[in-house]
Amino acid sequence: MEHIIRAFNKLIAPYARALRLMVGRAVVSLIDDSAPIQRVQVTILADETHGSVERIQNYGLTSRPFQGAQAVTLSVSGNRDHLVIVALDDGRYRPRDLAEGESALYNHVGTRIICRADNTAEVQAVKLLLLPMALMASLSMPPGNLLQ
Repeated sequence: MEHIIRAFNKLIAPYARALRLMVGRAVVSLIDDSAPIQRVQVTILADETHGSVERIQNYGLTSRPFQGAQAVTLSVSGNRDHLVIVALDDGRYRPRDLAEGESALYNHVGTRIICRADNTAEVQAVKLLLLPMALMASLSMPPGNLLQ
């Protein structure tokens, strides 16, 4: 019976290895933000460097992280030579004072837009610029008030 288990393990070993390598953690080394899809150089494991890894971002949101940011990579079709980044974070700058259900847009110098759980939006910035779209900018105030 033991020889059957060894034979089975030998048979599935390449598939198990491919599955283990499909998802990985990486550290950002370089970023090329000039193309329609951002290209990132990352280091995976101890010394496995991959250049020109596509970083998939959500529509309408984009960022250019610093070196040292953490990434989650996927190997397309299990191929380690075709990686994509599906998540990227930099805990050095992430706000840590949010309550459950709150979200924030932030950067490394402390500029933030925080959607609070009490239905308020908090903007933290040295300077706030409202750029008019079609010659009109508006801020929503408490019901019934509109600032134009």
